[in-house]
Parts: sequence; structure tokens; C-alpha cells
Amino acid sequence: MPTALTVSPSLHVVEDLKLGPLIIGLHGWGGSHHTFDPLREHLPPDRAFAACDWPGYGRSPAPANFTLDTIVEPVAAWLRALRDLHPGPFIAVGSCSGALFGIELLRRHPGALDHLVMVEPFAFNPWYLKLFLIPGFGRLAYVSTFANPLGRWLTNRSLSAQSDEQPDMTTVAHTPNRTTLAYLRELDRMGNARRFASVQTPLSLVRGERTFGALIRGIPMWQELFPDAPLDVVEGAGHLPLSEKPELLARLVEREAARATEKVGRSAG
Repeated sequence: MPTALTVSPSLHVVEDLKLGPLIIGLHGWGGSHHTFDPLREHLPPDRAFAACDWPGYGRSPAPANFTLDTIVEPVAAWLRALRDLHPGPFIAVGSCSGALFGIELLRRHPGALDHLVMVEPFAFNPWYLKLFLIPGFGRLAYVSTFANPLGRWLTNRSLSAQSDEQPDMTTVAHTPNRTTLAYLRELDRMGNARRFASVQTPLSLVRGERTFGALIRGIPMWQELFPDAPLDVVEGAGHLPLSEKPELLARLVEREAARATEKVGRSAG
């Protein structure tokens, strides 16, 4: 699948700007634009696609200081530039923390996207991730969990839902600790889903059937805030449905692309 690579001083992006709805990938904690490679294999070959590496991930340089501004605003600027190149509609797929930074972007810039598919969005930061933010102890716990092979193996074993096919849940090991811990800190500072109550952009919610209990418990909060957002449960998937069940995710994304296109058509008429 041919792609165009764009490298800017602040963000690395991949763009394949064909006609029709544009699918935009917003990867999660420990990922990169490659998070969406499995999904793209199941999208129509003529589907327009774009994705970025969030600042500090993949090939995007890290800012001098990680803040919500330095994380979100470069992506917002990229989306503004995309509007000049592609008529849309823009359907973003945010994975885990990518969904949360995506909806933060919409809170700040309401017209940046036409639809956001929130895949595995936590409504609050669970206690076991907050442990990594405790001064002193947190960094040691993080290194013990993710920065050595034994820790990664034990973590994967503890997270696996009694399945030999559970994907690697410790991909954060491939990203500098400074980046992943900074993103976790900013996610924690955002608080919970109620921060985004003012967002008007259409949303949809997706979770894996076998995902984390904390994530499942947070879904009612999202539904309370956004009662019109459909919820899809991906059968047989855990926390990474984009890699575990990409063919099912592709169907959901295409459904939202069709709905967004129809809505734009009605508005134009």
C-alpha cells in the first residue's frame, strides 16, 4: 500500500490521501503509527489514511518539556494542515491513551475531527498505573516492570486472560522511559472522563470482550456523558483489538466512515 511520508520539525506523519473519508490513526501508550498496520490491511484498498507518531514516540522528536500543550497542539496543527489537503470527512481511531488525547484535542479544537472512534478508553486512571507516578518508588517500579526481560515476561503473564494468543502488553519498553512516564503523568492530570463533557463531536466506543476490569467499569461514565455514542464489544479481544481482531475493527471504522459521509452529504444538501 503506497504511502507518503512527511517529516516536520515537530511531528512524523504518514499520509495516503486518496478521495473519500480519511481514516486518521492516533496510537496509544507505547505505540506508533505502525499500531494501525493490521487495521489498514482490512480497510478497502482505496481508503484514505493518515497517522502520526505522538511527540516523543516513533520518529517524532520529544519536546523539551512534556505538557498537554506540547503533546496535543502539534497534532492539532497537523490536522489543520490536512484540512487544506483533503476534504474529509475525518474519522479518527484513537487507541487507549490515543483516544484520550484525541478527545482532549476535540475539547480544545471542536472542528478538528468529524468523528472519533475511541478504542479501549479508560474513564479514569487505574490505581496500578498511578503506582508508576509515586516519587522515587514509581520509576523503580516502572523499570522493574518494563525495562528488563523478566519483568516484561511476568507482566505479560499476569495480564494475559488465560489465553496463549494474548499480544504483548509491554510495548512501552521500546519507548524512552521519559516519554512514557510523561504521558502517564499528563493522563493522570486530566482526571476522569467528565473533563470532556463539553465535547460535541460524534463519538463511538469500542472495548475488547476480555479487557481490563477498570476499563469496563468506566464505560458507564462515557455512556452517561455521551448517550448517543454507540458501544461495540469486540468478541474474543483483550485490550488490543487493533492487533487482535483488526478485521472486526475495520468493519466498525467503515460503518462510522459511511455515517460521517452521509451526515456531510445531508449538511451540504
